[in-house]
Amino acid sequence: MLGALRLLLILKPLAYGVALVCGLILTLSGFGPGLLGERLQGFLLMAHMGSVPPFLLSVAFLSVTCAKQHDLRERMTLGSLCFWLLLGLTVPLTLTILLSMFPLTGTEGLNALLGLHESIALVFVVAAVLYVLLRVRSKATAQDESQKG
Repeated sequence: MLGALRLLLILKPLAYGVALVCGLILTLSGFGPGLLGERLQGFLLMAHMGSVPPFLLSVAFLSVTCAKQHDLRERMTLGSLCFWLLLGLTVPLTLTILLSMFPLTGTEGLNALLGLHESIALVFVVAAVLYVLLRVRSKATAQDESQKG
């Protein structure tokens, strides 16, 4: 039991770090070419697609290990709302691009799925930035209180 707790204390910050780094890679590679008037292709596409599996694994791990601290029945905070919004958006964000990999729809359908993927990704990034800022602020506040007391 104690070994599992130690492992959890090591893996949780690691999962946050992986999610943060992969999230930055996904954001920069996903939105960067569009801001420059180009399409996602080549090395950036490989970086984008290569970051997805570790990102999803870390998000899945964090969803299991952090769900209790973000229980909306106990207290409803903006950080908890962002946490659940991020988890909820992960599914359609992943499904829109997975569905576009199969020839289920025509070109218009594929373009619609890509547009939906981009829109969900934009909301996801805004929620993620807000969540990270709230986490950093709460950690800084807790550290200040512990130094005063």
